[in-house]
Amino acid sequence: MSLASDKKDAQPREVLTPQEVADALRWPVRKIWRWCREGRLRYLRPAGTHEIRFYRDELDEDLRRHEIAREANVIDFQRRRRGV
Repeated sequence: MSLASDKKDAQPREVLTPQEVADALRWPVRKIWRWCREGRLRYLRPAGTHEIRFYRDELDEDLRRHEIAREANVIDFQRRRRGV
């Protein structure tokens, strides 16, 4: 298979706006912007604009990664509290 046919067969990645992400997660848009500033969410800026967009697959990975990290922090906190 050639590289040209690989590109032709590849499906376009879903791109979301901050408002679409906030609506889907039922979060305020401010939280989406804050997580971007803090480096928790990967995003892209279309050329020549100040807007940001998210690739759906990367967003899903980032959210899973932070959920796992949050659960780990809760477990560590509980262990420290019990003195384990």
